[in-house]
Amino acid sequence: MDMRAQGDIPGNAPGAVAETVQSWSMVAHEPTGGPARDMDILFLHGMASGGWIWKPDFLAQFQQAGYRVWALTLPGRAAGATGLQPVRISISETGLSLDLPDFTVLGPLAGHEADRSLRDLAEDLGAAVDSIGRPVAVVAHSMGGAVAQYLMQMGRSPAATVLACAVPPYGMWRASWQMALTNPQLWTSMAGFSLFGLAGGDPDVLRKNMFPTGISDADFNAFAAELQDESLAAMAQSLGFPPFAPMPGPRKDVLVVGAGQDRLVPVLDVHATAFYYGTTARIVTQAGHALMLDQGAEPFAQIVLDWLQGR
Repeated sequence: MDMRAQGDIPGNAPGAVAETVQSWSMVAHEPTGGPARDMDILFLHGMASGGWIWKPDFLAQFQQAGYRVWALTLPGRAAGATGLQPVRISISETGLSLDLPDFTVLGPLAGHEADRSLRDLAEDLGAAVDSIGRPVAVVAHSMGGAVAQYLMQMGRSPAATVLACAVPPYGMWRASWQMALTNPQLWTSMAGFSLFGLAGGDPDVLRKNMFPTGISDADFNAFAAELQDESLAAMAQSLGFPPFAPMPGPRKDVLVVGAGQDRLVPVLDVHATAFYYGTTARIVTQAGHALMLDQGAEPFAQIVLDWLQGR
């Protein structure tokens, strides 16, 4: 089933278009300047977040450069583990309209999204890419990077893939051991979150380690309020077994970006990811794991724009 809601969407930039297809949803933001581009950019969130993590000010940098950008939300995010899709409200010149998913969509989803595997999520990403109907560059953050690499393993690579603070191709096992030894508070909090959801994590530890360069109370509270429980199956597979990445080797269609103060995916793993794909990592020095939300946002966007321009 293909359900589209046209017009301005509350909470998004004017001109945004929301699209809901089966169990995932995404919002398109049209170009606001720059030359015509021959590809779109799809932004994929990481663990426990959604398309909301790509803020309008961040996306505007790509829109101003001439790109149509899409913020994808994987299944289950709008209503936690139930997987129920939100009502899409559209406001246009003709008035207010509601776009309601019917029971053929809701029925199979309710109650099982918490167990979606990386392969399931990669299928969702592939469907989203296919629905755009033109070349797409996927910018994947954190666990979204594992999803994007699984899509590559399936032989369905988009036109370009940016792995940003992404799960390494061999999984998070090495970073997890380093975290357990050097940052046991964070390791314990992340383990609690994995097993028990949001209630199992420590928000103070999360704040300190996700935003080491600092974040205001208001911005952190808004961030924390949006977080959702994550699929235990996908998180377990992100440790590296079974393997989810394509075979190693030089790939000109892959850009690897890391953050100098990332305490979840250390710089060592970023460089190892780049080595795996036969390229060189770009590091945003003054940024933490959520580099699109802190002072690393502008240099991160510029790195991606420069790389796409070079292609």
